[in-house]
This record gives sequence, structure tokens and C-alpha cells, in this order.
Amino acid sequence: MKALSLLLPVLVLAGCSTADDSGPSDVQARLNDMAGNVLAQIDGEIRVPGLGDYVEVIRDPAGIAHIYASNQEDLFFAQGFVAAQDRLWEIDVWRRYAEGRASEIVGPERFETDRLYRLMKYRGSQEEDLDSYHPDAGAIFSSFAAGINAYIEHIGDDLPVEFEITGTKPEPWNANLSSLRLIQRAASRGRQEVQLAQDVVRMGAEAANRRRTPDPYVPLEIPAGLDLEAIAEHGDVIIDALRGDFNQILRAPVLPEYQVSIAPPMADAASPTGPGNVATPSGFADAGIAAQFSLADLLEQPFPDLPDEFREETGSNNWVLSPEMTTTGGVILANDPHRQISNPSLRYIVHLNAPGWNVIGSGEPSLPGVAIGHNDRVAWGLTIVGTDQDDLYQETVNPENQNQVRWQNAWEDLRVVIDTIMIRGEAPRVVELKYSRHGPIVYEDTDNNYAYALRTVLHEPGTAHYMGSLRVDQAQNCQEFLAAMAYWKTPSENMLCGDVEGNIAWKAAALTPDRGGLWHGRLPVPGTGEYEWQGFREDLPEEYNPERGWIATANHNIQPVGYSPPLMFKVPPYRRFERLDDILSDSTGFSMEDNIRLQLDAYHFGAAQAAELFVGWTADDPQVEGARRLLSEWDHVFAEESAAAALYFTWSRVFSRAHPDSSIPDDVPEGAVASTLRQAIDDLSATQGDQADWRWGRSNRISFAHPLSAAFDLAAVERRGGAGTVSSNGGTYKQVIDLTNWDDSRVLNAPGQSGQPGSPFYDSLLDDWKNGDYQPYLFSREAVEENAVNTLRLVPGG
Repeated sequence: MKALSLLLPVLVLAGCSTADDSGPSDVQARLNDMAGNVLAQIDGEIRVPGLGDYVEVIRDPAGIAHIYASNQEDLFFAQGFVAAQDRLWEIDVWRRYAEGRASEIVGPERFETDRLYRLMKYRGSQEEDLDSYHPDAGAIFSSFAAGINAYIEHIGDDLPVEFEITGTKPEPWNANLSSLRLIQRAASRGRQEVQLAQDVVRMGAEAANRRRTPDPYVPLEIPAGLDLEAIAEHGDVIIDALRGDFNQILRAPVLPEYQVSIAPPMADAASPTGPGNVATPSGFADAGIAAQFSLADLLEQPFPDLPDEFREETGSNNWVLSPEMTTTGGVILANDPHRQISNPSLRYIVHLNAPGWNVIGSGEPSLPGVAIGHNDRVAWGLTIVGTDQDDLYQETVNPENQNQVRWQNAWEDLRVVIDTIMIRGEAPRVVELKYSRHGPIVYEDTDNNYAYALRTVLHEPGTAHYMGSLRVDQAQNCQEFLAAMAYWKTPSENMLCGDVEGNIAWKAAALTPDRGGLWHGRLPVPGTGEYEWQGFREDLPEEYNPERGWIATANHNIQPVGYSPPLMFKVPPYRRFERLDDILSDSTGFSMEDNIRLQLDAYHFGAAQAAELFVGWTADDPQVEGARRLLSEWDHVFAEESAAAALYFTWSRVFSRAHPDSSIPDDVPEGAVASTLRQAIDDLSATQGDQADWRWGRSNRISFAHPLSAAFDLAAVERRGGAGTVSSNGGTYKQVIDLTNWDDSRVLNAPGQSGQPGSPFYDSLLDDWKNGDYQPYLFSREAVEENAVNTLRLVPGG
């Protein structure tokens, strides 16, 4: 197996000393031994109570578990068991996060987020909820939960090392947990509505609308009866009430005897700055060391003040090519959905095979089924649409009774739920949760007698994230795939399909409120009855075998020209889609290798458009002139070794700070370009030294810190791309699917399939991801058996 890539300046203990006064290296050795001693058994045989028949689990060189069962119940039981083998800590953390129980292991700093999760909980019919996902969803969820519990029972006290060093234990899983809602997008929508209302009060509707540059651009209308002044007065508090800690990789306190950290090195000229998932404070010589030294503090650091295209890069790409566009004679589908970079990965790949099921792909370890991938007839991929599925209501409160709000011409009682939140290190806190007909009350303005309720589709049946995939997993062609989209309700996704018959399709899938054309959802609305949802829309955009021969999405505005009312409002530019459109519109004859190259494409459309700023003039300052010449001759590719990419990235930040109201490119005076280039040279020299040492990879270092212990951190890697290119840093899962030969498909999942430090699959894909070396995405039983690395039989009994 690969050794854990630990960066070792000076190891120090944090907190109190261990009882035996062990030194730092002893503690690290002890932690590594602890992790190694509790690794999951992935070879041989395990007797498991609850199975109806034996199940075979074959792991391939990428660490993907191929699960072969004789019936559906055993299949999903085994999926839960195997997912727990690889990711039990992550599964247990996800449950606490989504249940609003993170405070139990993290402490009081998670209380407000837990309260928000309890407040936003789905409280509707469980039967209707399950029926939406799949006709057998109840049985599937129960089997999956039973498999997780069987693994917890099987290992007893030999829990993954994360439980030992935090002094916690996993709780039994139940069937309803996989249908918990994730609320961050709904909360974000509510915040955006309040922020726009604040701008309207400050500068007027027209100016506030222009500032947002919405696409499509339509006039911003103020809902009749909305008290904007009251929102402006309390807007910051309302926003805070909707701002939680939505990082689902929980960092529970580590017991003192297991605390290991890295002493801060002296600052040097090589200190990188850049757009990796973990921002690097100035003065740290390495992003990985910085993450190991003070992870809790580091996570509070803001990202550098970058142009929008350089921020966290949570955008995604997908495209599908018809047989006429490919060299294989069949459909090719590519997808790299982007999420936060984390260790372990939020993505988990599995292959499920039983009568009625033969599907492989990525999902999350806490969810049954496959969210992105292919079966033996259909392949699919997704990117976020951004559909507006939420509205903030300004409820008028009865001055004589704070638990009543105005509905039409009468006062209507709020529903009140009392809940208790357990908190590590503190007494439990009792909370009062209130609900109007529109949804949970997120803030009460007692000064003006208003309450703000967030209506969201998450309170409708069938809106657990990605669970609509269970029907997709069994689709036999793209027509069936499109029909299954009626059950794909959240998150809103550009769902692309290709089938073995040569068809391609797309649907902007989401449960989409019908606002009756009365308002567009961009501002809060009064809750007195004038602004109500009229059900849900059925006119969502889709395509089937378009004449151009390809479909691609990259989180751009996918709405056809004239489509009204809009599903949402996007903000251009759409650099990644512009690049995809440019490539796919220009030629045919795309091979699998061509598709992989496009997924790894690091050409920056914005930099190419800004190229004119660096030609046609000469600087008096020799260093500025050299920098200008470097950028004027650059190919606009963010290659790992590119000095020009590092300089352009740095200059873009400097320019954005100096000219916050200007876009790039624009009619910018030469003097402004020269002066900001001078500052960029100074900034880059301070972090990377002499120009001969400049390179983009030193700026674009990506850290995979373990969420709890520096002993299990992986070294940061330098990487091409990022910065708004197609090859985004956030695309840790990548698939390119050949529908003429499933076994010729390719895949990546960084840093690895297993979340267990010491496992051969803990970091086995990190170098491949960094270098763009894809793994075979094996599917046929013959190919899986031929390339088997580990084989485990799960046998009934115990």
C-alpha cells in the first residue's frame, strides 16, 4: 500500500501531555498502529446475520466494490455493509449533520446550525416520501440500514480510528435516515432574497437589479405590500439566522492523548497562495502544513479577494455526444460534478448487481443506489441547474399574540414544536420551533411585528437529495430516463442521458414552484395570501436527439431564448460552457482520449479575452515590460509549470481589488494595467521568489487534510487547471463512459475510495487525479474478476 504522505517539520502535542509522556513521534506511531489495527476485512469470508443468501464483493484496482447478490434485499444490505466498511465515520458524521445533531460531538459552536436543521426538517408523510423515490424504496432503505448496522455489530469495539480518538461511538442506522434533507441551498436562497431587498432600499430597484447582472435580464418588480424598510432594518440578522456551518465534514474534538499538530514553519519565499479548497494564510510554506498546523483556525480564514471565476469552483461539467460525433460509433458521456475537496471524498463509487439491478457509479456513502453513472443500457451525468425552489415570506404577526400571523382576513395560529438539542460539554438546550402555513419561521422581528418563513420544496414528499436516482438506476433507454425525471426533485440538476441505441437527452430536472407569473422569487413576498405557489411546473426544458449531435452543460443559463417565467437567474460569464461550446461545435470524430483531454482542459477563456490588454504598448519599467511580454505571448493554458498563469492569476486579483467595478477585459487604460502588473510582480515575488521559480502549480496547491488528525493528512499536490477552467479543482470525481464498450470507460475519485487511514485505497487515486491518469471503469463480470484485487464473501449466519 501507499505510505501516508505526511509532511514532517516539527511535530508537537496539542493540549496536555500523554500519561506516559510519549514524544510526538510516539504518538504518531501509535495513531498509525491504531488505524492499521481496525482496518476493514476485505478478503476472505464474513458470516453476517440478516443476509438471505451469500453475497460476493470484489474490489478492483481503483478500490471500487463490485457487489453481486441474488436478490434485491441482500444487494442493498450488502451496499450498506460495504459502505460502512470503507466510510463508517463519514456515514455517522453525515447522519449527525443532517439530523441537526452535530453539537453532540462537536460542541456548542454547531448549536445554531443544528437548530436550523431541526427547524427545516421534513415533517410530512413518510409513506408519500418513500413512494416518490421508488416503488420499493421502503424495503431498499430498510435493507441498506440493516447492512450498516450489521457492520457496526460485526466490528464491535474495533471501530475506525476516528471514533477512538474522539471518544465517540456510531449509533444504529434506521430506514428514514437516507431521506434526510440537506438545507444549505434553501438557506442560501433566503439570504439572497434579503440581500437584494437591502440593495433595493439602498439604491433603488433598477440600480440593485443592474448590480446583480441577472441573466435573463428582466425588470425587478417590488411585491405589493412588502415592507422593504423593515427587511433593511433587520436584514443582517435575518441573514445570520440563515447562515449555518454547512461543511458536512465535522471536526469533532480529539482527546488530548491523541492530539498531533505541526509546528508552524518559518515563512519563506515559496509560500503559495491560491484557490485550493483550504485557503492558505500568508507565512505558511505549504498548504498541507498549514492545514495540519491549525485546521480549526484555518477554516475560519476567508478565501482571497478573487474575481468570481477564481473562487471555490463548485461548478460542474457534463456533455454527451451522439454516435455521429464519436470514433466509437456509439454515445460517449462525460461528467465531472464538482463538490468541496475533502478527505475522505464526498463521492463514493459502487457497483450493484442483482436481478433487476446492474448499475455502477458514484453517490454518497450514506445513500443507497447510484446517483451518477451507468447501468447496462443507459449512462447519465449531472450538473447543478440552479432552479429557484424556495421563497421567503414576510408574515404579519398579531401584536396581541406572537404565535399568530395574518392569512387573508384572519389571524392563523402558528404550529409550535418543542425540541431538545444535546451539546458536548454543556447541558441540553430546549428550543422552540415555529411554523406558518408557508414553512419554518427563521426570524421574528418583534419591533415591526413580522416573522419570516422560508417556503421550500424540501418540505414536499420526495425531495431528499439524489434519491430520485433509484428510478434512474433501472432506466432502459433515454425515454425512460426522461420519464424518471418527474421523480428527480432535488437538487436541481442538468440530467444528461445517453443509451446503447444511440439516443442522447437532457432535462433541467427539479421540483419547480409555479408562482403563477405573479413574481419571480428574487425578493421576499408578503405571507397574507396574495403570493402563493400554484402547484409545480411541468414545462421544464428538455432535449432529445438535438440536430447538432451533442448536449453540454456547465452551470450556465440553460433556459431557451424567450422561456418564461424563468426558472432562475444566473450571473454571466459562463467561461467553462463557452470553452465546451467552442470545442464541441467545431469538429466531430471525438475519441475517448479526446473526451478525457477535454475534461482536463486548462485553457482559460477569460484570460484569452483579456489578452488585448497586454499588447500594443511598452512599459518603461523593465520588470513590468517583461511581465507584459510574458502575458502577451502566453497560450492562456493554466499548465502546472506555467509562470504566465501564476502571474495572470495574481494580476487578476490585484486588478479586481484596484478596480472593483470594472470587468476584464474592458476599456482599461494602459497605465492601470501597468500599475497593477507592477503590484502583481511584487506579490508573486513575495510568495514564489524569482521569476525563474514562478509556476502555476505552486499557487494551485490542493490540500487533503484529514478532518481530525494531522497524523493522517495527505501531502498537498500541485495541479494544472483550476481558476475557472474546465479542469476545475472541485472535480474530484470524473467519469468518461463509452457506451459501446463499458469496460473501456474511465474514472477517478480523489483521494481514494476508502476513508480509513492505512487502507490501500485511502489515497491510492490521489496521484492519478493530480496527473490526470484515469482508472479503467470496469463493469463486465469477466473484467472485474480478471482484475480483482480483493474478494470478500458475505455469508448468512453469525
